Amino acid sequence: MEQHIKYFMWEDGDDNAIDVAFGSDPLPRKKWMNRIAEMGEHDNYLKAKSTSYASFINNELVFYARADLQRSLPSLLDGLTKVRRKILFGLLVDNDMRSNRIDNLIGTVSERTSYKHGPRGMSEAVIKMSQDYAGSNNIPLLIPLGTLDSNETHGKDHYSTDRYVHVKLNSITRLLFLEEDDKFLNYLNEDGKSIEPYCYQPILPMILVNGCKGIAVGWSSNIPNYKPSDIIKNIKKWLMDKPLDRMTPWYKGFSGTIKEDPNKVGSFLVKGDVRIKDETTFLIVEIPFTKSKKDYEEFLTSITEGPRGKTRQIKSFEEEGNGFKIDLIQPKKTKTKKTKKTEKSENSLEMESLIEEFDLQTSISINNMHLLDENMNLKKYDTEIAILEEFLAYRLVCYEKKKTSMVDQLKHDMESLDHKIKFIKLWQPSRDIKKAVELFKKYLSEEKPKEQLLEKEKLLEEKPKEQLLEKEELLGENPKEPILGDDYNYLLSMPINTFYDDSLQRMESERKTKEKLLETMQKTTPKEMYLKDIEKISTILSDL
Repeated sequence: MEQHIKYFMWEDGDDNAIDVAFGSDPLPRKKWMNRIAEMGEHDNYLKAKSTSYASFINNELVFYARADLQRSLPSLLDGLTKVRRKILFGLLVDNDMRSNRIDNLIGTVSERTSYKHGPRGMSEAVIKMSQDYAGSNNIPLLIPLGTLDSNETHGKDHYSTDRYVHVKLNSITRLLFLEEDDKFLNYLNEDGKSIEPYCYQPILPMILVNGCKGIAVGWSSNIPNYKPSDIIKNIKKWLMDKPLDRMTPWYKGFSGTIKEDPNKVGSFLVKGDVRIKDETTFLIVEIPFTKSKKDYEEFLTSITEGPRGKTRQIKSFEEEGNGFKIDLIQPKKTKTKKTKKTEKSENSLEMESLIEEFDLQTSISINNMHLLDENMNLKKYDTEIAILEEFLAYRLVCYEKKKTSMVDQLKHDMESLDHKIKFIKLWQPSRDIKKAVELFKKYLSEEKPKEQLLEKEKLLEEKPKEQLLEKEELLGENPKEPILGDDYNYLLSMPINTFYDDSLQRMESERKTKEKLLETMQKTTPKEMYLKDIEKISTILSDL
């Protein structure tokens, strides 16, 4: 027990260190979290039997703070926090499109990804990934099967849903996170087990599509949602080397207005929607998505009971559709003759007045956009365009790797087919497998550079005998020594029916097809590959 005890000693400067870590001023705390320990400082701290409070804060607590940061804030690359990435991996790894009860899904994902935190955090992440009411996700990655959340309470009423509600993978999720890209991901390892990737590579910047709200030690982040079609237009412009257009936040299902605030940089005014029925009655068609319907109903109740400042007193209100019907206590005005233009102008002014009086205006900001970059370092972004450009630069590199891999695979497939075709043609005249093997070896020695052949032979010589090919001849004889090395096992393992003309013709046709694909792929640029995928997803998302 004694070896696990560390004694704390109060030293000068400890009070300052405590103020930095726990004080109300965030700036010193941010500098502290970015501080790089001096060489050997952390090792000395671990070996020491006693320590000061400042040393503990700078050599141990700081690692917790950084880990909390990486756990709480999303990555720019895939728009996911660690727990959401684990959930997505748990479903994508098996292409699981079935419905899963939330508590069962949590258990499966926790086991598969070595999740070490409580189920409540993962439950909330599953629910947030499934929300689709105005103000939540523009494209939810999961779909709820049953009543989950709505703008009624903004997700504050889901605490008993784990046992009753099922969710499943949204069919569009696999079109955003392409299966063919999975092999290029860098998967993490936990105690020898492969778990979720370092990050995914969606074809759209999901952090702009669905936004985020996160808070961690020293930092918070708030990124609004943007319209997928606007993002796609900008991606196409970027791929064609054209300047990008600034985008206005957009939330699916919200019928109010979002406009840039002319009086505040980086701020947007969000207004609800009202309809005037007569002089004392109007309809609230849409409340700002930042407010829940339940909270707004409480606000209406409070001003029904009595005047609130300059707000006109409400006689009564009732729910109507997704909004409210409001009856005001207000004497009718004397009617005067008005033109249609005057009446329309007065109605517009009256609606603006009602929006202001009845708390139907709020704001969102792009001045606090913090994300983890490609290296999992925290970075502040001033505009949505800065986020988009960094994402696209990274994504294009992924397409370059993808093209290289596809070209290499096609070349490998063509070489394999060439060998099969040549081997069959060498076998057909005599139908002697040993003679075909000798002729094929001679063919290889003539066609391939000597240094390459020597390298292959050297590798084969270095392999233990038990790893060498032990394959029966096609004519039924079992030789004592291997005929070909492991590299050509695919030749001797071909079924006997592939050694005849009809199979040979199919192989030659397949080889020509792959040759055409290779020529096309070599001429295709990474930008053209990306544009092709964007066109596909653009058609699917055309209704957004």
